Amino acid sequence: MIDNLLREAARNHQLERAYQAEQAEAKSKRRDGHFERHQMLAERFLADPTLRALEHPKPTPRHCYLAGGRRPVLFDAKVGHGLARQVPPEAYRRFCADLKARTDRNQAKRARELALHAEKQRLIAEWVARCGTPDQQDRHAAGVLPLQEVLEGMADEAFSTVGARQRYIRDGVERLQTYLGQFPRYAKIVVTKEDLLVTSANAEHATEPQWALKLELQALLPDADLTLRLHRLSLRTEPNAPQLTQFGVLVTRKTGPFMLRREYLTA
Repeated sequence: MIDNLLREAARNHQLERAYQAEQAEAKSKRRDGHFERHQMLAERFLADPTLRALEHPKPTPRHCYLAGGRRPVLFDAKVGHGLARQVPPEAYRRFCADLKARTDRNQAKRARELALHAEKQRLIAEWVARCGTPDQQDRHAAGVLPLQEVLEGMADEAFSTVGARQRYIRDGVERLQTYLGQFPRYAKIVVTKEDLLVTSANAEHATEPQWALKLELQALLPDADLTLRLHRLSLRTEPNAPQLTQFGVLVTRKTGPFMLRREYLTA
């Protein structure tokens, strides 16, 4: 009886030792595999200057995290081995360089924006002093003159050579109301701003009169950009109601930092 117990204990002891040895070997393999993957990730990062460590948490000269598949991989310059020790300081250097470059770009963009704003203010003041009415000059001095009012005045000047040609005005409610009045079924409909649907796009075809107006405007304004536009006015509430289609020539002309636009109606 006792001999059997001793033999069983010895067998269990051998099994336990074999299990422990197996677990130790598996752990060693995992550790070796982890070390190898760690080194390969470090080698790839150090060899490619376009790669970056994760920004959160922020890299430091000692710690950083690299994207490593399912989860971030920690690199520690103090306890790492081989190439892994070089990763945190390099990641931190790249992080600081990117931060400085981003700051420099933002400062340069801000400087350009301030210069552009100053140029716009200078041209506005110049136009108001030269062409503004006394009322506009007073409101400009008080800082309450609307920009749109100034731009409209500048556009009057920029497109003065066009003369009194009919402009495309955004009065779609009135235009569609008048147009629908020609049809007995829709004559009593009252068109509101909420009912109006305007679909605009560049025209794909041009009639002879439309093309002639475009060429005429181009000759008058050789430095302008011209585009033939189509505007389709319809009722949201009555999809089957007649639609009014209008064509215009959109003229864009640059005056200093301002892009001035006028659209002229064509048949």
